Amino acid sequence: MFTGIVEELGKLKRKERKSGINTLLISIPKKDFLSNVQVGDSILVNGVCLTVIKLGNLDFTVEFMPETEKITTITNWKTGQILNLEKSLRPDRGLDGHIVQGHIDGIGQVSNISIKGNNRVIKISAPSELLKFIVKKGSIALDGISLTVSDVNRDSFEVSIIKHSFENTNLKSLKPGAKVNIETDIIGKYVEKLLNKEER
Repeated sequence: MFTGIVEELGKLKRKERKSGINTLLISIPKKDFLSNVQVGDSILVNGVCLTVIKLGNLDFTVEFMPETEKITTITNWKTGQILNLEKSLRPDRGLDGHIVQGHIDGIGQVSNISIKGNNRVIKISAPSELLKFIVKKGSIALDGISLTVSDVNRDSFEVSIIKHSFENTNLKSLKPGAKVNIETDIIGKYVEKLLNKEER
């Protein structure tokens, strides 16, 4: 489990397919991030929960399944790309964001980025099967970042981002047309399942 609070920005050094295994080699600027990480631990990489299979001083390797590549933006990641990183939640950390599982529900596309005062407003186009779980003032994770939905429309939604979050995540590199990983709030998914069960 994660919180959606980005701890570090990593850089994709290599994406590799070898002997049926898909891996990502990710470098980090400071080794502190990996100080309490072990092989087998989970790390949230741009919103995707991935397992560490190898550790270096200033880099680490994670493995991903073909199915993960199909439903996330991993297929579009290029060497040198900046990635949001968060280690799994531990008992000594507070829950500052919201409950994030690292299980991507789908992909959205940035349609507009505007500035309102000190904030950046990002409009994301999304399929209807995702939008039904997205509510105004509700929580959402975009590329692993815990955000609050500021508006919802028929085929899109908006998030309003403070300057700190914008400058300390990879959101600052987003441009219209970019694709992002979306994880909707787990509470909404449970509610829908319970309601559907009652209707049967």
